[in-house]
Order: sequence, then structure tokens, then C-alpha cells
Amino acid sequence: MSTPKMSSLWNSFKGWSLKNKPDDSRPILASSPLEGESYKLEDVFYMEEEMQSMDPAGPGPCPETGIEEPVVPRRQRRSSFVAMDRRITLLWNDVWVQTKVKRRGKICEKICGRLEERPKVILRGVSGLARPGNLIAIMGASGAGKSTLMNVLTEHSLGSLEVRGQVSVSDSIKILPYMDEVSTYIQQEDVFVGSLTVREHLILQARLRMSRGISLERKLERVEDILEQLSLVKCADSRIGNPKTSGISAGERKRLSFASELLTNPPLLFCDEPTSGLDSYMSETLISMLRQLALEGHTILCTIHQPSSDIYSMFDRLILIADGRCAYQGDVDKAVAYFARLGYQSPDDYCPADFFIDTLSIRPGEEKNCHSRVDVLCNAFACSTESRVVQASIEEEIFQARTVYESNDDLPSRTRYRATCWQQVCLLLWRCAIDVLREPSLLKSYLVTSIGLGIFLGLLYLNQPYNQSSIQNINGFLFLIVVQISTTTPARIAAVIPNEVPLVSREHRSGMYSTTWYFLARFSIEIVTHVSQSLVVFGIAYYMIGLNRNILSFLVAMGTTALMAVTSVSFGVFLSVVSPTSEIALNLMIPIFFLFTLFGGFYMNPLTTPVYFIWVRFVSWYPAVYGMLQVNQWVTIQTLGKLCSGFVAGVADVSGIFSTGRPCSQDAVEKGKVKTTKADD
Repeated sequence: MSTPKMSSLWNSFKGWSLKNKPDDSRPILASSPLEGESYKLEDVFYMEEEMQSMDPAGPGPCPETGIEEPVVPRRQRRSSFVAMDRRITLLWNDVWVQTKVKRRGKICEKICGRLEERPKVILRGVSGLARPGNLIAIMGASGAGKSTLMNVLTEHSLGSLEVRGQVSVSDSIKILPYMDEVSTYIQQEDVFVGSLTVREHLILQARLRMSRGISLERKLERVEDILEQLSLVKCADSRIGNPKTSGISAGERKRLSFASELLTNPPLLFCDEPTSGLDSYMSETLISMLRQLALEGHTILCTIHQPSSDIYSMFDRLILIADGRCAYQGDVDKAVAYFARLGYQSPDDYCPADFFIDTLSIRPGEEKNCHSRVDVLCNAFACSTESRVVQASIEEEIFQARTVYESNDDLPSRTRYRATCWQQVCLLLWRCAIDVLREPSLLKSYLVTSIGLGIFLGLLYLNQPYNQSSIQNINGFLFLIVVQISTTTPARIAAVIPNEVPLVSREHRSGMYSTTWYFLARFSIEIVTHVSQSLVVFGIAYYMIGLNRNILSFLVAMGTTALMAVTSVSFGVFLSVVSPTSEIALNLMIPIFFLFTLFGGFYMNPLTTPVYFIWVRFVSWYPAVYGMLQVNQWVTIQTLGKLCSGFVAGVADVSGIFSTGRPCSQDAVEKGKVKTTKADD
């Protein structure tokens, strides 16, 4: 691979450009290098070392322009180590998208008959090209297909769609095997962990997104560079916040979304409605930033809905989508003239973007005329010179980039995650712990409710004597503690984890971490939180009620309670994962825990359970935990007080799980099988 020339410009805050590297040097490492390339990690620091060697000792002319430059502090003159050495071209050719036809079951077909269900076509043979240095706007009326096109280009949310056509990225040398190595998708919704500060969030992102061969010091420097570039220094130490708590402003949240994705300086950017929810000033500022990135060599595509005239003029190229087809693709400043040539003249005082949307929209009650007009415009573009130029450019790009991968088997191997497994676990543990510790009101509520519930149960069953009448009370308390811990723990988890799924899904898709390590970290934090609460409740009540004071019995009871809490956490995580929302997870818990409680060993002896309900014993942990707590409580008790005549009960393990137990009745006392205490004589 020949040595490419360096990018003509550094980032906008860096000053002047560098000359080509020496002939015997190697190319600079890209932010996300592909496997098999001749990049080396030691080349990461080439740009900074070159800049330092050329850094003038005092005021002097720039070697590139000859213009006198003032001396600035070295910190401001240092370049970020993430170099834009690769310029990416994106192309898509003859893309068709339609919904998948859901086939009915055979029984349903026999009953209802076979119904013809036609798929809905969303995109119809759309082609296009995005070159480096261009800021491209994808516009269209609602339902035109612009969001679907963006999803196809980014391979995002395509589960229910059938896609045909070619989507490729190339660096003018070859077709690249993995688009996510050189691209990033900045979605419309801004999702963060609100308890983190802006700087903490970016440091975490840098450590998980950037190559493991880059030192921590360099990653932190990149974070500071991004904070300066996107004007986030002022709020760097402020918490991000969430809808329930105050935090940074909407504009700052949007810039933080861009900062997270720009840490690795990807050459290809996809932006979904970047100005959504922003005022006119912040929208213009954000598009200006994207414009500057395009000037630095990035390839940027944005879906945008009716921008203002000032924002519209900042784009280089325009793609208009109407009814799933391309109505125009070309330079922004030529679009008005193109439509005028077709007989659709935009008024002089009218925003071009509004004019295009009005012309291409399908109005209610005028569907036939609107569809006819859209078909005429799309057919006209398909036969136009502009369309032929785009198609010729696509064919030329494919011809130049000769390497094409026919199937997944031909793709080179790669390591998806840039951080090691250990780094992922540690960083996610830190974030989950911070999220809990920075909610003092939540921690206080957990502590107060745990202590309060323990004291309440202790007062309710205070100082139970060991006699026949107390057996029901003690066994009732043991079953009550099983039900309380086993139901409240999953309910609390189900109220939290489903809300984190959008964030986890987005970060996992960007290659930050594996979902396995996320759930391990989250599971660990939830275990610590809920096991400690369970032990507080049970420990307080255990002492106040006066249960078995044998130290070994106490430790076994606490250990059993801890294991029960761990099991409950696991079940709560499971329900949270399989449920799309917290409400669905909580609704699923109601019938499940009703069955678990009914067959838990207190209301019905499991040995008498009907055959068709035996399966509940093997999916519920209630009988095992309840039986173990009973055995642990009564197995060392040798004496009982006054016993009620005619009443026979299994003191230990009425659940039927364990084979121990000691019958206790007045008859047993009379026969000398059970001793009575002196206090009851």
C-alpha cells in the first residue's frame, strides 16, 4: 500500500497544515483501523511529533502559507492523535426495501383460507453517492422513506424489512469490509446516564471506543480536545441529568451526543434529525459545526425536516425522497433551477426547503393528484442529466475500488470491541455504581424501608416463645419473608433495567462493550444493593422475634436469605430482558408470583399437589427456601412449651422438600417423646 498524503487540514482549532510525510515513513493510524492493513500503533503519535519538530520557537511565518503567526501555548497547538488520514466514499445502488410478508399458520389457513397479503414497498430503486468533504441533506415529506434510507445505509432497525441492492463504502482503493469501522450514527434521541458529568461520560466513551493500543493519557487529551471543539468546557463538570432531574440544556445534550461519536474522528457520519428539539440559533450552530467537519474531509449525511434558509444554504448536496423514489440529487444551489426547469418555480421570498416539501408531499384528500405529480417528478429525474452523472460516478467508484466481498465468509476477521473484557467489566461496574451512589434519595429510601420493615415484622412477632401456638407464627414469618424478598426485588429491577435498554442497545451496536459484560456489571451492583437490604430486614426481625439463637443456625439463615435475594435479582433481570417495557414486566410478575406463593409450601403441602401442577415446584424457589428456613429453625430445638391437645404439625419442613421433621403434639409430650420446659410445667 503506497504511502498516502496527509489530510490538507487539521481540526479547525489546530491552525496550519503539514507537509507530506517522508518517503520512508508509514501511514498514520486511523481511528478504527481495519484488520489486515499495514497500520502500526507507534504511528499514532506521528502527527504530534511532526508538529512539535516544526513548532517555531517564536513568532514567524507559517511554512505552508507564509503568514506571520502569533505564538500560542503548546497545549493549544498540539494536535489530537486521531488523524483523518482516510477519506471515505459511500455509495448505494438500486436499493429496494419492502416489508416482510407474514405467513399464516397452516391451521389458520385451513380455517380462514389463504389470503393474499402484498408487501408494502418503501424504497424503489434508490441510488446515490456521498463523497468526502460533502455535507449532504436528505429531505422528504413524512412517510417518504428518508428514515428508511438512513436505516439501510447504517444497517439499523431492519428486522422487519427485506432489502435488496448494494451499499458500500470505499477509500478509493478498495471496498471496505465493515462499515461500522469507519462510520458512526448519531441518532435523534439523546440517551445518557444522567448521574454522570459531561467529562466523566466522555472519558468512559473514550476508554471503551478508542483503540486499546492508545494510552490512557492520550485518550484523556482527546476528551479535552472534544470539549473545547464543541464548546462543552463550561458544563464539563455538570451532571448530564434526565427528565426527572435538572442537568445540562438541550443544546448541550445534543452537542454531547456528537462529542461521544466524534471521539474516534470517524470519516463517515450519519445524523438523524440533528436539529430536532433545538432553537434556530442552536440549530444553525450545530450545522455550522457539521459544515466545518465536512471541510476537514468527513463525509456527512443528515436527514433534516424543513430547515431554515440559512441552514439549508450550509449544505453542499441535496437528496429529495418522495414516495420511496429519488426526486432530486445534486448540488443545493442548483435544486431551485432544476425544479424551475420542470415547471415548478419557487417564489423568491420562499424557503427552498419548504417549497420542495410542499411540492413533494402527499396531501390528505388529494392523494391521486399528489401521487401523479410525484411520479412525474421522479420519472423526470430518472431521465435527467443529474441522474446519469450520479450513476456514472457510482460505476466509476465501483470500478476503482476493485476488491468486492461477495459473502460474509470472504470478510477478514476482526476484533469488534476495542476494550478488553476486563476493562469493559470494570468501567461498567464503575458507571453502575456511580449511578446508584449519586442518588442519595434512593439510597435513603432503601435504608429507611429496610429498617422500618424489619422493625415492623419484629414488633409483630416480638419474642415468640417456643410452644405449639407459636409454631404457626414463626413459620408464617419465615414464609412472609420469602414472599416479601422474592417479589419486591424483581419489581424494583423491572422498573429500572427496561429503561436502560435503548442506551445499552446503542452502545453495544457502536462496539463499546458486550451485553454479557453489561449484564454482569449490572447484576453485580443489583446483588450488592438488594442482598444488603434483604439481610437488614431479616437480621433485625430475626433478633426481635427471638428465632434460633444458635450461631450456626443464624449464619445459615442469613446465607439462605442472601441466596434467595440473588435468585430474585436473577429472575428480575430475566423478566426485564424479555419485556420491552417496565409495565409489561410488572404485569407478568403478578400471575407468576401468585403461582409461586400458592405452591410455596405454606398454603398447600407440595406433597399433595395435583400432578398437573407439579411443574411449579421445579420452576419456583419458594418451596426450597421456605423448607430450608424451617429446617434450620427447628432442627436444633429440643424442647417446647405447652402444646395444644389434638393438634399435630410438622415442626420442621411442612413444605415437603426435606426429609426431616419432628411431630409435636400433646400426645407426644405425654409419651415422653418431647420434653417440656420448666416454665410450662
